[in-house]
Amino acid sequence: SPTGECTSDPNDPRAAMFEKEREIIKNKRTESGAFYDSSGTFLGSLKGEKNKITINERTVAIMKNNGNATFTHNHPNGSSLSLGDLESASRMNLKEIRAVGESEFGKFTFIVKRPATGWPADVDISKAYSKYQRDVVYMIGQRYKDGRISKATGTVAFSHAMAKLTSREIGAEYKMIRIRKK
Repeated sequence: SPTGECTSDPNDPRAAMFEKEREIIKNKRTESGAFYDSSGTFLGSLKGEKNKITINERTVAIMKNNGNATFTHNHPNGSSLSLGDLESASRMNLKEIRAVGESEFGKFTFIVKRPATGWPADVDISKAYSKYQRDVVYMIGQRYKDGRISKATGTVAFSHAMAKLTSREIGAEYKMIRIRKK
């Protein structure tokens, strides 16, 4: 299984989502993604730009009303979930938000699950993110400046650290699953 969490059983309720992740991770030019309900039923897909997907208010309302939807999408640069991803998950009240990507370290699936107490407001997610941003930028910047990491490695490391720290701060579960080593 490419995400390390699914089976090859076509009757698995989330089999279609895992198949979609195998497909979209190959796209290195633009972000694209899909929504699924809690039983794994496909709800719709979106195509985006190089580094973002715009989600219209109608889709936000549909997902919010669903209350247990999952959104999975690709990150062509291999990075983890962004502040915008976490804020979108909150606005749509997603059960989980996922990103798949490939970097020099391999292929990964990044997952954040809704906190048990529910998603905090966007402003609270932003505050949690800001709490760590300066220190993480400094630490990764020093490694880049010293020639110990590349800019691409720094981008991937920054996104992973920020998603992990922000998720912990807001009470969400964060997972990074290595699909395959390079």
